[in-house]
Amino acid sequence: MRYLNNRICLLAGGLVIIAGVAVLLVHVTRPDMRSRFLGVASTATEVRLYTVPSPRYSESGEILELPPPRKVVITEPTMIRSMFDGVVLKKKEPCACFHSNFAVILSPSGRMLISFCDHCFNISNGMERGGYHMPPTFYVAQSAAWRSPTSMPASAKAVWLEGKSEWFSQELN
Repeated sequence: MRYLNNRICLLAGGLVIIAGVAVLLVHVTRPDMRSRFLGVASTATEVRLYTVPSPRYSESGEILELPPPRKVVITEPTMIRSMFDGVVLKKKEPCACFHSNFAVILSPSGRMLISFCDHCFNISNGMERGGYHMPPTFYVAQSAAWRSPTSMPASAKAVWLEGKSEWFSQELN
């Protein structure tokens, strides 16, 4: 009986070691968030920019006006390249700012969601997130894109009124 218990303990210990090595190999061989972002950005065929204006409140705190979000779709390859050429992602500590600007990058190699402000550039692929300093080239290019905005379809406005997280999950699917 003692011999059997020792064998079971050794077998369990071996399985734990094998599982640990497998997890380590997956972590080491999987590209990091920066690499995945640059892969998607370098093959991007469409970039959708969104801005969600802040509501206007009364003195009592009631919402007086809920402006609709705005959307710009960029499909021109030179404009897309100008957004991501020379982008260097520098890791940043999280801050407490509110992001009302978003971008969805569509590419044959995947999709990425970016939430950003004048100093933050947070990227997500739906499973992982990374917080970085705002790359100046992206900020300048997205600012230029807003000079000729297109309006958002009414169906997207209705979904947004229920909650912007639902609206973006629909945009990513």
